[in-house]
Amino acid sequence: MAKDLTHKKTLENFKEWLVGRGAEILPPTSEYEVLRFRANAVTSIVYKNGAGNISYYANEAKKAYRAFRGDGEYKTDARKTKKRLKSSKKEQRKEAVRERDGNDCFFCGEVVPKQDQTVEHLLSLAHGGNHHLSNLALSCASCNYLASHMSLVEKIKLREEKRGAVSNGKA
Repeated sequence: MAKDLTHKKTLENFKEWLVGRGAEILPPTSEYEVLRFRANAVTSIVYKNGAGNISYYANEAKKAYRAFRGDGEYKTDARKTKKRLKSSKKEQRKEAVRERDGNDCFFCGEVVPKQDQTVEHLLSLAHGGNHHLSNLALSCASCNYLASHMSLVEKIKLREEKRGAVSNGKA
């Protein structure tokens, strides 16, 4: 049934589909994992064995993949899926980023007033990023909104465009 998940494009489409429904894509923990994600408070894994056959570690993965293929519905409870940081923890991280980088927006380079400061995850949580300081950058609210769930490469391109380093697609 899921042999087509071995095709890279199908796998990428499935990941995007999951992220669009609130799932968090997690980094693989072994060479046999094709996909690891967290949704509805469950970590699900899709494996590929040596023969290339796909198997599921949890029913959640099977249910999600069937819905992706059009054979049923799949809903996530974002409250269970996404861990919300307490305000004090968020403020501590924001302060650590400010101490490291100053008050300039990572994307546009403008000084950001304190009330407009947000912390951007360079590799978004949805794409396997984490809350580590090395993955965080200060951003103004409007640039953070633009970057949302972009890939890291797209975020760097956005920064170059915002700062005028790229014009007409040429560096």
